[in-house]
Amino acid sequence: MLTGLGLNLDNVKEALNLTLSKKPQVSGSGVEQGKLYISTTLQKVLALAEKEMKQFEDDYLSVEHVLLAAIEIPGSESGGA
Repeated sequence: MLTGLGLNLDNVKEALNLTLSKKPQVSGSGVEQGKLYISTTLQKVLALAEKEMKQFEDDYLSVEHVLLAAIEIPGSESGGA
């Protein structure tokens, strides 16, 4: 899908890795190795993605729904792009 938009996947991957490396990470005594933690922003994105799915009357949540939801979040890296 991204290559269909003319994006270079290596450049996208590098930009994402750079952005993610600057984000805070969960650490400390209460953190379990291998356990995933999601931010409130990601929770909002997933909730909006579910709304997108229902709006399109789709049976499954897809990457397209998540991307549409991500660009709706004001102040996020994807929403600010």
